[in-house]
Amino acid sequence: MESIGKELLKVAQAVALLLLFSSIAITTATAQESAPSLQTVLTRYAGATRTSPTTDEELARRLFRRGNTYSNLERHEEAIEEFEQCIAADPNFAEGYRNLANT
Repeated sequence: MESIGKELLKVAQAVALLLLFSSIAITTATAQESAPSLQTVLTRYAGATRTSPTTDEELARRLFRRGNTYSNLERHEEAIEEFEQCIAADPNFAEGYRNLANT
């Protein structure tokens, strides 16, 4: 009886691992599928500094969003540059400091 219990425990552990790895694979695939849409966002934000925002806060917010997009694409150097420009545009924009620190 005890050996049957041990075997059932091993099977349950194997099933749990299989479910865990399946979940990781699905999450990875979903992230890869969303990458093209993130590229589209970057294209949309490409003109953030070319158009004239009405306030420094507006420019900071655009740079912040672009930094977030680079960060989501794991393009960390570019994200850092955007967050630094965000802070330069509006030194009171706290989210820029936070995301710079987290990148």
